[in-house]
Amino acid sequence: MIVVDDQARRCPVCEALVGAMEIEEQTDPLHALDVMQANARHLLVCDLMLPRMDGITLIAQARKLVRSMVDIVLTRTTAESGRAAANGVPCYRTSADAGPTELADLKDMMLAALAVKREA
Repeated sequence: MIVVDDQARRCPVCEALVGAMEIEEQTDPLHALDVMQANARHLLVCDLMLPRMDGITLIAQARKLVRSMVDIVLTRTTAESGRAAANGVPCYRTSADAGPTELADLKDMMLAALAVKREA
C-alpha cells in the first residue's frame, strides 16, 4: 500500500492499518508515481488536495502503471467528494480529527476493496 498525503505528520490511515499490510508513505505525488513504477502497489490512498498534482490526476496516472490497483481518495469536504465521484474515484470523507471508529470503517473499506479486486 502507498499513502500519499502532503501533511508531514504520520497519516491517521497508516496508524489504522499498521499490522494489516506493508505501508509506504509519500508526501509528493510525483515521487509516489516513481515508487509505483519501480515497485507496483496494490492499494493507493491519497489526499485529494496535493501539491504539484491533485489526487484524481495522481490516481489516473497510477492506474496506467498498475492496472490491478485499488485506489481511494480521502477528503474532508462534500464538494471534493462529489468531484472524486464524478471522476470514478472511490472517496472516503474524513474529519480533521478522525476517531477510532471512523478509521476502523476506513480500514474495513480498504481491506474489502482489496479482497474484491483479488477475486476479479
